[in-house]
Parts: sequence; C-alpha cells; structure tokens
Amino acid sequence: MSSQLEQIIAEQQRLIAALQAAAKASPAAVARQRYYERNRERILAATRQRYAEDADRRAQIRARQRDYVERNREQIRARGSVRHECPCGSHFTQSNRSRHMRSRGHLAWAAKQ
Repeated sequence: MSSQLEQIIAEQQRLIAALQAAAKASPAAVARQRYYERNRERILAATRQRYAEDADRRAQIRARQRDYVERNREQIRARGSVRHECPCGSHFTQSNRSRHMRSRGHLAWAAKQ
C-alpha cells in the first residue's frame, strides 16, 4: 500500500514540475509552439519533400562509397589488419583500438601509471 502511495505522490510531483516549467516558458517559446501548431501540416509536408529530394543525393553518395571500397579493398584490409603494441603490453588492431582502451587490462595498467 505504501509503495502505491509513493508512486502516486511521485507522479503528482512530476506533473507539478511539468506545469511549473510550462508556466515559466518564455514568450518566444510559446510563440514558436503556437506557430508550429498552426502550421504543422505545411511544415511536415516541406520536411517530407526535402527528404524525398535528398534520396537521390544519398543514393549517389552510397554508390561512390561502394565504388571506393571495391577499388581500394586491399588497402582497407591492410590498414585494418596492422597490429599495434600498447605500452600496457597488449596488442590490438586499429579497428579494435577504442575497445582495447576501455579494456580492464589497459585501464588497470593506466591506473598504475
């Protein structure tokens, strides 16, 4: 029973905080909200149109990326397979560098330094 009462009280406090925040909203924020509410459909239509227009550009970028990877596949593999030695005594590849830096062994070594 007391946990239900605590939940109800917490919910009421959240509602009160939200109402107080809304009451403190600046006039500019209120004006922006009203503008959006009045022009919502027009704004959303323009957003959908921009997204549709950008679809061609995104397709071109993906095609260029695919071509680059196909032309440079060996160089990309070679870059990714180079092994580095960390001062903590461990080895890692470039693609796993950030993972190694967060590893327990590396963090323990860094804490001792």
